[in-house]
Amino acid sequence: MDTYLACFDIQDDRNRLHIVALLEAYGLRVQKSVFEISVQSTKQLLALKISLKFWLEPGDDLRFYHLCHDCRSKSHIVKRDERIADFPPTDNAASTATDVFPFYSLLPLRGLVVTLRCVSTARPSFFHQPALTAFLRFLTGSPDAYDQLVRLDAPESGQVAYRKHDHYRFLLIGLAGSDALLEMMLTKLAQLPFSAPKQGHELPFADNWKLEAVQDMFSGTIITSMEQAGYYGEKELRGEAALWAGKQQVQWRWLAPALLLKNKQQREANGVKAKGDKRYVRDSAEVGANLLFSRLHSSVADLLRRRGEIQPLQQTVPDSTVIASHLFWLDAGYRGANHKYKEMGGINGHIHLQLPTDLSTFWWELLVLGQYLGLGQRTTFGWGRYLLVDADGEQTYHRVPPASSLLPPNQ
Repeated sequence: MDTYLACFDIQDDRNRLHIVALLEAYGLRVQKSVFEISVQSTKQLLALKISLKFWLEPGDDLRFYHLCHDCRSKSHIVKRDERIADFPPTDNAASTATDVFPFYSLLPLRGLVVTLRCVSTARPSFFHQPALTAFLRFLTGSPDAYDQLVRLDAPESGQVAYRKHDHYRFLLIGLAGSDALLEMMLTKLAQLPFSAPKQGHELPFADNWKLEAVQDMFSGTIITSMEQAGYYGEKELRGEAALWAGKQQVQWRWLAPALLLKNKQQREANGVKAKGDKRYVRDSAEVGANLLFSRLHSSVADLLRRRGEIQPLQQTVPDSTVIASHLFWLDAGYRGANHKYKEMGGINGHIHLQLPTDLSTFWWELLVLGQYLGLGQRTTFGWGRYLLVDADGEQTYHRVPPASSLLPPNQ
């Protein structure tokens, strides 16, 4: 274990709050801009630096000074002439970690629950995610980094007609570095319907909506800016994963269609390479536990690659078994601004898994994190989202409910 003195000079108040939260997860704040942190390895230090870099702007200064054991024994606190206490304390979370979780640089996450009010009518397709993603992307000017920073969930998928004054709710999840984009999105949403990129068109999401409210996903409080939003960081991820440790049976429920590539042998069966949708699994017979774990790891690793970060090495896939499953292919799609239909299908359903008793913390943290990110292709569109449920029906990820029930009221 190595100890470092981290100190900074950060100009922006919001960026400073993010950096403080990250450093506090690794150690003690000894002065306003000075921390004593501990890391288990060079890899863990690198992951921390990658997380921190998203909150640095030109002119900011963040430094790490290595503190050897002998140097610490000779250190004193000014005016008290006392040797600094041994560091880190025994209850520090970092001291118990066996190695760094390579995906911590995606944290902290932000969660915004957005409620809109319909000002005319809207008729979305059965699955709202593609059209909603296109609307939000254009609303913010189609930034290049959108795919690397934002995920969404559309719990109202299935509702295909909205009338004036009806409400609509969806979830935005921002990855590390997304604050500026989410702040712009809040501003544009608050200016609806006038800020809509497409006006006067018969689109499901355009100038037919007005912002009603935005809530923080993690606290439930109403917010108007990212300064008021909460965090889901390393501490929260470790805590949620710890609740799953030791569980041997888990049900994997898809919340949205998923595009999962078949393994190489399946894609090249009979010496012919599959093309198009035939490259993806379509039913239970083509989905094993090994494929799920492998695709989960590769999806998040690919996200790191696209963000310009170091990709982690592939971990050994745990020896798990599919007890039962009910999977099926759903044809889906949406009409763009040019009214041309674009296909976006995927598998849906559920899988019941038997897991090893010694499933590592690494895999539990990745399984939990995957609920927020999704896996497979087109996760930016909300595809590949899933929910883990244990044998007692308990879950730790609480999906945002629709604004109103999708079932018709009792007559």
